[in-house]
Amino acid sequence: MGELSDLWREHVGGRVIGLAISQNAAEVLRGEGCEHTANVAAFLTAYRTGQASLRAGDLVVVDEASMIGSGQLAEIQVLAEAAGAKILLTGDTEQLAAVGAAGPLGLLAREHGYYQLTEVQRMREPWERAHPLRCAAAT
Repeated sequence: MGELSDLWREHVGGRVIGLAISQNAAEVLRGEGCEHTANVAAFLTAYRTGQASLRAGDLVVVDEASMIGSGQLAEIQVLAEAAGAKILLTGDTEQLAAVGAAGPLGLLAREHGYYQLTEVQRMREPWERAHPLRCAAAT
C-alpha cells in the first residue's frame, strides 16, 4: 500500500483512500502507508453527512472486497464514478463472503479478470511468508 500510495500521488496527484470492512483492517492499511483510511460503514456515513468526500484523481482501495456487501460496494462505485475517482478492489476471491448480500469480488474477478500477487507481502519473517502459501496449496 505504501508504494502504491506513493506512486499514485506522484503520477496522478490524487489521494489514496483505503476502505476495509473493519476498523482494525483500516488501521492495517494506515500502517502500510495509506494516509486516508476508514471502515466502509464509517466512510459511507461520513460521505452522506458531508464529512468525507471524493474528488477526481482519487484512488479508493477497497481491501478484502469479498467481505463487503454488494450494496455497500455499489454505493462506493457510484460515489467514485460521480467524483471521477478510481476504485481498486483487493482481496481473496476464496475468502469468506460478506455477512449480508454476498460480496461480488469472485464474480467480478471471473468476468473481468484480475492480477494476482505471487509473493506474500504482509509477513516479514520467512516462516510467516511460507505459511499462507502452504494453506493455499492444501485447499
